Amino acid sequence: MTTDEERVSARLDAFRLVEAVQQRPASETLASAQARAREHDWPEVTLVLLYAEVVAGMTAADPAVEDAITRLHDLADAAGDHAMLSAALASRADHHLTSDDLAVRQGSYLDLARATALLELSTEPPLERATAYVACATAYSARELWELEEELYATVTPVLAQCELPVLDAVVRFNRAEASLRMLCGLREVDATDELHDRAPAARAAVDAALSESMPAAWLIEVEVFGHLLDALMGSTPREPAETLGRRVSAELRVRSDPVLGMLRLAEALAAADDGDWHRVTALARRATELSTDEFATAARSLAMSLVARAEASGSPDADAAVEYAFYCSRRRWEMRQEMVGSARASLQIEQLRIERDRHARAARVDDLTGLANRRGYSRHLQELRRRRVGTQLAVLLLDIDAFKSVNDSHGHAVGDQVLVRVADTLASGTRAVDLVARLGGDEFVALLDGLDVDSARRRAADLRRRLAEVPWDELAPGLRVAVSIGVAAGAADSDPEHLVSRADTALYAAKARGGDRVEVDRPDTPPPGGAESRVRRKDRPRP
Repeated sequence: MTTDEERVSARLDAFRLVEAVQQRPASETLASAQARAREHDWPEVTLVLLYAEVVAGMTAADPAVEDAITRLHDLADAAGDHAMLSAALASRADHHLTSDDLAVRQGSYLDLARATALLELSTEPPLERATAYVACATAYSARELWELEEELYATVTPVLAQCELPVLDAVVRFNRAEASLRMLCGLREVDATDELHDRAPAARAAVDAALSESMPAAWLIEVEVFGHLLDALMGSTPREPAETLGRRVSAELRVRSDPVLGMLRLAEALAAADDGDWHRVTALARRATELSTDEFATAARSLAMSLVARAEASGSPDADAAVEYAFYCSRRRWEMRQEMVGSARASLQIEQLRIERDRHARAARVDDLTGLANRRGYSRHLQELRRRRVGTQLAVLLLDIDAFKSVNDSHGHAVGDQVLVRVADTLASGTRAVDLVARLGGDEFVALLDGLDVDSARRRAADLRRRLAEVPWDELAPGLRVAVSIGVAAGAADSDPEHLVSRADTALYAAKARGGDRVEVDRPDTPPPGGAESRVRRKDRPRP
């Protein structure tokens, strides 16, 4: 197996681990896979494995999951991976929803809106994108915002057919079926009969779609119970007796048997209510309430509690006010949930507009050819440096391609553009988020590096010149050779950074005057050139 094949295989294995950690502990396997990904420098594999660590931590309610989410967020953000950044934000939103701190809970809604808005920017492979969609949908589900959850599942379903592995197919089908049942339970509780019947066909389709051979056996029995509850909600005759399903649940389910049995008791209570047997409703609905303590059974539990209230009031002529109050509370809770859906949509639209605005702003500051900052982005970064005034070091590297005109003349402008792109990629590699690399125009580039003194900057420039010399330029055109000249300056960042740029420009002028293909350093004790205007675009610079 080649290294590329190993890398592809490692990525798919990472997604299998995301699935595995939800069913059993796999810390040793996960740690081993993470070490291998770091050793081989496979960032896309590392991101998926970090997400697996997050999923494992949330499944086990591990307090350390916060750190894993932060690492996933920061790495995905630095890598520009919108899908994994979305998954990180959705996971953080899910984790923070149960915080005791109100501000943290409120912030979780902003995280979720941001995560969902990022889905539109994602150009990552289908598995990564589908993973992010499921993470966002799960977070909406935890908030009982089932309309948004369903919309995400509807959007991601076509993406599943493009995925290299079917690891998410069963998850999406199961979750869609469950979400539809939760919605119907809420509608039944508030006696929204018309909407209940309107949504029933889609719910039946979701349940039937989940009844497939590819569904894990433990999930399949739950889906059959979903179908049984759906029949009861709609007043239909169930396909299988509750007693038979109950025996299968007790025999086949070990993790979620109580809430699933609670759904069966709720279905029986609904049938008894339709028959007017309120004595039986009381016993069944109470039992459903006791069993439905799982976080995913909240809608079933709420419906069961409302049935208990109505059943107990049925034998008392003085209980009308209590029943009316209980129904008022249910209805108000449902209306508040719908208001939250509207607020979530508004937050999502705001985030989408903000992201679109940032994209336009970034596009105005980015060079179309190389993807680096352009002169406008460079000028903006200089303004930010002037405002910062933190007293740290700043290094400036100015780079110019030697005899670039002859490259265009001898090999054509298409090759010249490819040369610029490779120089830009080499210059940008290894820089940090606090640094800036820009193309100033033509074949001139600048790097503003935070925290580097003059000797460190000189070494960085020498390494850059060496790496550019090792680029296989003849792949672009036979006989092509590319050399660069680099001027270096460094000093205190709280002085005007334009002075450092001017000094680096002086050093670059000296490198050109000495024949090019070299690094020259302007030392701090060198008097700055007169005037505040940088001479980055000096017209009389020699060009070997």
